[in-house]
Order: sequence, then C-alpha cells, then structure tokens
Amino acid sequence: MTKYSMYGFLIVSLYQVPFEIFEFSGTFSKLMIVLLGILSLLSLIFEKNKFHLLPGILPLLIFISVTFIHSLLTSSTSAWISLVLPIFMGYILYILLINHQFTPKEFNGLLNFMFTTMLLQIVASVIKVVSWGVFEKSVGTIHYLAGGLNTILPLCFIAVVLSLFLIYKRKVYYLYLIPGFLFMAWAGDKRGIYFYLPVVLIMIYTFYSFYEKGKIGIRFLIRTFVLVVVPTALIFYLGVRMHPTLNRENDTWGKFDLEYVLDYATVYSTGYTQENLAGGRFASYNEILANFAGTKEIDKFLFGYGSDKVIGVKESEFYFFRETFNVSQSLALSGFTTFLISHGVLGIVALLFFFYSIIKTAFSIQKVKPQNRFHRALNFAAIIITLVYMLDFFTYSKSTITVYGTLVIFFFIHGISYRMFLTPSINAKK
Repeated sequence: MTKYSMYGFLIVSLYQVPFEIFEFSGTFSKLMIVLLGILSLLSLIFEKNKFHLLPGILPLLIFISVTFIHSLLTSSTSAWISLVLPIFMGYILYILLINHQFTPKEFNGLLNFMFTTMLLQIVASVIKVVSWGVFEKSVGTIHYLAGGLNTILPLCFIAVVLSLFLIYKRKVYYLYLIPGFLFMAWAGDKRGIYFYLPVVLIMIYTFYSFYEKGKIGIRFLIRTFVLVVVPTALIFYLGVRMHPTLNRENDTWGKFDLEYVLDYATVYSTGYTQENLAGGRFASYNEILANFAGTKEIDKFLFGYGSDKVIGVKESEFYFFRETFNVSQSLALSGFTTFLISHGVLGIVALLFFFYSIIKTAFSIQKVKPQNRFHRALNFAAIIITLVYMLDFFTYSKSTITVYGTLVIFFFIHGISYRMFLTPSINAKK
C-alpha cells in the first residue's frame, strides 16, 4: 500500500502541468498531493517493520511551532498552511524513503521513475514550444505558474547528469542531455540561466576536485579553464545572441555586446522605478533587509508580518509592500525575503536550522566516500542541488521553497542517498 500511494504522491507532485491543461484546479491537485502524502505516511506507520528513523523532526517541530503560533495570533492560519505544507509534504517523502522496506527491484524502479521524469521535462518543453511557443509559464511537467523554475530546475538536472558522468560512468549520453536542459530554460524564456550556469558549473567542478581528487592545485585551475570556463563562455555567448532582451537589436541572433549585457543585468537587478520603488531583485533585497534592521517593532522583527502578506497576494493588492518596504512588485521577492517578511528572524532561523539538519547528512556521507560509485554520484548531486536551491532561496525566487514539485525533488534525492547509506544492499546499480 505504501509503495502505490507514494507513487501516486510523486506523480501528482511532479506532473501538475497536465492537471492545468485538462482544466483541473490547482487546489484539486494540491489536495491530492496532501491526501496521498498523508495516506503514504499512515500506511508506513502500520507496516510491520520498526518505524524509527525521523531525522530532522525536532527542528521541523520547532519551525512549525515558531511560525504557527504567530500565524494563529495574526489570523493568517490558512496562508500559513499554504506556505508550510509543501515543506511538510517533502519531509514526509523523506521519511518514507528512509523507512519503507523496499526490495532492490522496487528501489531501482523508483530511481528509474525519477530519471524518466527528469528526461520528460525536455520532451514537455519541446511540446510547449511547438504548441504554444516560447513563454515563461509551464515548467516542463512540474509546475504551470512558477516560471522562475525554468532557470533553477535545468541547473539541478544538469547537476545530476554531470555528477553521474564525473563519478559513476563516463557515458557521453549524460553530456548529450545538457543541451536538452538548456533548451528547457530557453523554452521558458529565462535569462537567469546564462548568469547562474557559470556559478553552478564552477561549484560542481570545485567540489568534485575536493571530494574526489582530494586537492585543488595548478592542474585543477587548468582543467577548470578548459572544462568549465570555455564551455560556459560559449553557452553565455549563444544565450546572449539568442535571447532578444540581452542584445541591442532586441532580436533573436542579435550581436553580442558584453557591455550592454552587463548594463542590462545591473539595471534589472538593482534598478528603481520612476516612483523610486525598488524594482530589481537585489534592490528589493536591500530595501527589505534595511527595513528589518531599522525597525523598532520587536514583534515584527522576531515574528514577521504574517503569511497572508506574501501568499495569495495579487499585484493589484501589493500596496503593503510599496508602503512598508518600498518594493514595486512581488516577483522581486526571494525565498529568504518571503519567509523573513512572513515569519521574521526567528522563522527564518528555524527554517534554516531544519534544512541544515537534513543537508548535513549528505556532506557527512560524502566525507565517508561510499565505495558504490552510483551512490557517491547521487549524494554528490544532492549536495550540488542543495547549493542551487540555496542560490535560488537567497538571490532569485521563492519557487524552490513554496512549490510541491521542487521540494519533492530536494527531499527525494536526499532521502535516496541517505537510504543507500543506511542499507547499501538495497542499491542494485554498481
């Protein structure tokens, strides 16, 4: 029973776009995710095996307590549920993965399902471009509205295939998938991929050299230039020319002008509107942090303004942000500023403490350096995906921390890696 309800949970979480296409409401799909997640957890509890592994449960309870009490007092409980529930559902998947008694065949089938889902994101992007053209909405099969994921998820998928290539097997097949994931970002009309990709590739190769080779020297610098800097520069060049807003001609295949790109990026990130409202992501970031640093309202500083101030707010209702934080649009909010505004400093500290309790396991496993290369590759990918999520959380958007599908991906790869560490015999791949 646990296995089937868990598959149902994964399918609804990772294939929300079809629900939109067939005109099911977003509320229906979210309700299905919650019901299947709870059903899976109940089924696990009633299994005959001993149910004892609950890593991160205390930090999670602290986070829930800190944020719920204030939401109750500010009458924003429903918004709090919408903000916290995706995290809780992701954690349920984590618990299922490390506690359910899988056979090696079942475990391998679960891995194949997720890898197939990853590949289908490329197929879904092709169908989107053919059917509707290039536009921000619809992120593969995973989500319909959170367009920022067209930047973040391709980076995560690239991290997975590069981890498999570098550590598991040097199959060129893995490298052939990278252009497909870059196409996914292009199909989503996202420019951020060309600025974040160099950072992610450097992180991948730096951590690979540190964990797998044990040192960083002159050869590392030479290889980094050849294997990372040159390909990244080529991708950046092609991206600028192919994306109209990144070239002066404002046309596909316009001329490459680095000065224009840097000026555009600066204005986009740090710009202000004619009304002197912060319009760029970093400008909004600075305004919000300055507000919290200078506030004399201790309750707002510690507990925030309530979840209802960041959840379900339409741009036409955005006067609160304009008046309080001097921010022009909600799209400028990152995951960090979203939780800071809604739950204050205590809420953000509790949230980061919870995720630290999950993430630290992956770093500990990597230090042990498991003998199984497939396990080592997946654990390495879990570390890189964590870093990508942190980049998004602190600098880009709130999608990775508020969308069910992205949290499912995060907790899945961490749960799979931890389970392979606890039960090495469960892994059929060598």
